[in-house]
Amino acid sequence: MTHFVALETPRLFVRRLGNDDLDALVAYRADPNVMRWQMWDSYDAVKGRAMIDELKQVEPFTANGYFQFGVELKATAELIGDLYFKMDAAGSQAELGYTLAPKHQGQGLATEAVRALLDHAFTQRKLHRVVAIADPHNAASINVMKRLGMRQEAHFRENVWFKGAWADDVVFAILAREWKSP
Repeated sequence: MTHFVALETPRLFVRRLGNDDLDALVAYRADPNVMRWQMWDSYDAVKGRAMIDELKQVEPFTANGYFQFGVELKATAELIGDLYFKMDAAGSQAELGYTLAPKHQGQGLATEAVRALLDHAFTQRKLHRVVAIADPHNAASINVMKRLGMRQEAHFRENVWFKGAWADDVVFAILAREWKSP
């Protein structure tokens, strides 16, 4: 297996996180508008550095492993977000997630980045199924999943303790045979 470097879209690179990404990573992950929908309550340089350093030793698409891809805007070479991708133990299914800096939301960039990752997962890595989970109030995230052709499979009521209260989750998924390459 070759060492993963990057995926390219018209406006983005989906790539490994590097040392130079730390400031941008911390800036958007520590933004209250971003943290509102994420599992973390705070984000700082210590957490960011630990993640970047850990991922240097990891290859994405490894069975029972996870990877956080950086999303770089080609026009500025700026890190604008990251994508989470966790493989199951068999290496045939995965869960994905996405985080984008607020100033880059609403421009189709999350959809573009995730589309590239899904296309690679299904066409090159031969995954069977990919799921994504969101808060049912996170309309922007749900719209990304729908634009990608994912369908809602479940709505779990008060199934997760989230930021001091019970919260719902919605689960979206897509199968390899349902995927339409761009």
